Amino acid sequence: MILAMASRGYGSTHAGQRRGNEDWFLMDRALGLYIVADGMGGRAGGEVASRLAAEAVHGFFKLAGSDSDLGFDAHAEHSAGRSLAEARMDMAFRLAHREVRRRQVGALEGMGTTLAVLLLRHGRSLVGHVGDSRVYRLRDGEIVQLTVDHSFHAEMVAAGIVETGERGQRHYGTMITRAVGMQSSFRAEIHSDEVHAGDRYLLCSDGLTETVDASTIGTILRELPPAQASPMLVATALSSGARDNVTAVVVEASSTDCPPVRGSEVPETMDV
Repeated sequence: MILAMASRGYGSTHAGQRRGNEDWFLMDRALGLYIVADGMGGRAGGEVASRLAAEAVHGFFKLAGSDSDLGFDAHAEHSAGRSLAEARMDMAFRLAHREVRRRQVGALEGMGTTLAVLLLRHGRSLVGHVGDSRVYRLRDGEIVQLTVDHSFHAEMVAAGIVETGERGQRHYGTMITRAVGMQSSFRAEIHSDEVHAGDRYLLCSDGLTETVDASTIGTILRELPPAQASPMLVATALSSGARDNVTAVVVEASSTDCPPVRGSEVPETMDV
């Protein structure tokens, strides 16, 4: 069964063992838009970069409006084999990249951020990401990672140099190879798919995935309502010794209209 369009998101974040939180998440149910960004470049720079990137993407899709199908038609290729919707997501990422690069002055020089974006519209999902913030989908009880980390470790695994394992146990685990603002040019990974009734999505920063494996993530998403799953995922990472900032946004189908919500340091789950 395909959903026409409806979603509800729940987000939680925690600084972990860091003095500040450079993660940022944004949720806009009216647009079906959910974003997680993990900033880097020092506390001030990381906080600015993650917020700028998330708000740039949000602003772009606000201009498109909530009624547009954004060009999800799989047969309406725009360029390079991408649908118009995928091309628009790419444009949103490039806008975020430009905004971060434009602000790289003085103390903010060298700042950057990962960026994971989920857009649910007219029975379709559109996922875009740069860096190692991830998007997972739970469908029919099965957890699937929809993104591939842009990290040195992931490239070593793909090349067969090392075996798949938890990044926190690997020497190069936290070295990313793509980030918004960190290169003069970059490429976002983007794909779209159908949304099935009962699908749940998780957007998260690497503070979660460095300490909580996919099996545990899947169990939490299966066994808890999304409103409880988001803070439980963060709490599980913290109890497992998470050193980095931890952010988890859980999304499910819904029919309730709610206003936009955004945040970085949020002490409890937000229902939007």
